[in-house]
Amino acid sequence: RDARDHFDTSRRDTCLSARFSPNELSTRRQRARTPRALRGRRPPPRAMGIASQLKARLGESRYKLLQSVSVEYQRGHTAVDAYYDIALDILEGDASSLLALSDKLPNASRRADLRAHHERRLADFLLPPT
Repeated sequence: RDARDHFDTSRRDTCLSARFSPNELSTRRQRARTPRALRGRRPPPRAMGIASQLKARLGESRYKLLQSVSVEYQRGHTAVDAYYDIALDILEGDASSLLALSDKLPNASRRADLRAHHERRLADFLLPPT
């Protein structure tokens, strides 16, 4: 770029800043940098979260049931072994989805209890008592 281009650009920016707020000016500058072919297009869809995946897979009624059972477990009204069995039944035995869902639990001790219970169940399944 030569000095003349810089002068024209700075004069244009000065004129724009007199007419538009800083937010509008920033948007206009960003739009000027975006190729015309991409303007107005939606960004590519993001990967679905675990809740959206479960809702799509289970259907509305079974997802609501799982949600209500999970809330009861979060509040401490359901024991970890009962919650694990019920949730696994609703999820048709898909323990990986249950563990992914457990990562969303707000209470860290509940998360840890559920994971520990899963490990115990897995150990009992792999090494049954003699």
